[in-house]
Amino acid sequence: ASVEGSWARGLPLQDIQEKSTHGKVVQENVDIDMNSVAVMQFCANENPDIDAIHRLVHPLPMTFHLPNSNGKNKNPENQQREQISTYGSLVVPSENLAPYNAQATLHTHKAMWGLLLPFTVTGRVSDIWRGYFAEPIFRDLGLSLTFLPPAILQERNEHNYLADMHAELDLYFKGGKLLEFLSTWSSPADNVPESMEMLWIELYERGYIELNDVKVVQLWLAALLEIGYEFPVLKKQQ
Repeated sequence: ASVEGSWARGLPLQDIQEKSTHGKVVQENVDIDMNSVAVMQFCANENPDIDAIHRLVHPLPMTFHLPNSNGKNKNPENQQREQISTYGSLVVPSENLAPYNAQATLHTHKAMWGLLLPFTVTGRVSDIWRGYFAEPIFRDLGLSLTFLPPAILQERNEHNYLADMHAELDLYFKGGKLLEFLSTWSSPADNVPESMEMLWIELYERGYIELNDVKVVQLWLAALLEIGYEFPVLKKQQ
């Protein structure tokens, strides 16, 4: 990114200076197996999804640069996109967790169950929590989170950064412990619906969501079963 030392909304504050959270994407023309992708998160140029602290201490606009491909200049703002390009993408290893949001994000059919947003937390927290909650189950399914080059230029409405920061407090003060818990969590269940329900109950018991979120996830899973959605099979059942 054009702003040195930048980070995404949802990265725990204590990890911002960690060298393991910094680095450059190796730009290679490699094929991504779309059958193993759960979520595609596009980057956004100009005003991307960063947290309020980042906006208060770093300048904008901000852009993501890609090298030339086959000798042609790649300009995401001017390029006519007829299909999704995976050039310059980053596939997150299954043992790692990364924040993704609800902006310019695509869920594949295998990850449709992961669309539900918790609603008892603020909007600045909800989509980040949703992503983190889904990733341990992606891991058990052999599915991955993929970040793609910018396909949009975001012109953000005017915000009160201090109000945004207040709405993001759970990300700052609970995110680190949440990732510690999720990094080792594995469901004893043998299917996705039971795994998701069990996980959300544990997250409620640990204070990350409220009881109404548990009730809604139960209704959500029941609705998916009722319409005939076929949940993907956990690796341990294959």
